[in-house]
Amino acid sequence: MKQIRPFLIGLGFLSLALGFIGIFVPLFPTTCFVLFASFLFYRSSPKFHHWLEHSRLFGPYLSEWHAGKGFSKKRKKNIMIFQGVITLATLLFVPLWLAKVVVIISFVGISLFLAILPTVPEAPKEPKETKVKATSLFYLPGPIKKE
Repeated sequence: MKQIRPFLIGLGFLSLALGFIGIFVPLFPTTCFVLFASFLFYRSSPKFHHWLEHSRLFGPYLSEWHAGKGFSKKRKKNIMIFQGVITLATLLFVPLWLAKVVVIISFVGISLFLAILPTVPEAPKEPKETKVKATSLFYLPGPIKKE
C-alpha cells in the first residue's frame, strides 16, 4: 500500500481539480469528481481527507452527502441557480448549436439527478464564539462560553 499511496494522492488531487473546473464548465460533473477525490484521500491520506472534508468550498457538500447520501433543499436550489446561470451564459455567448444542445441536455440531466437525489435536512450551524475586547491589563484571551 505504501507504494501506491503517492499515486492515489496524485489521482485525488487530479480528481479534485476536475471537480473544481466542473463548477464553471457545465459539461464537467463536479459532484462525482469531488466524491472520488474524497474516496481516494480516505484510502491514502487521512490528512488530505480531513482537509477536504473540512474545506469551505466542498466540506458542506461532502458532509451532507455522507450524512444521508443527498443534499439539502437549500444546496439543491443553489446548484440549480448556478447551473442555470452558466447554462444561460453558454446559450447566449457560444455560437455553436451543437454546444448549445449538449449544454441543454446536461442541464436537464443534472436537474433530473437532483430531483431524484434524496433531500436531507440541513445541518445545524454551530454558534460562533464571541470574544471580548481587551480593555484591561487582566484580560485573558479566549472565547466566552455561554451557559
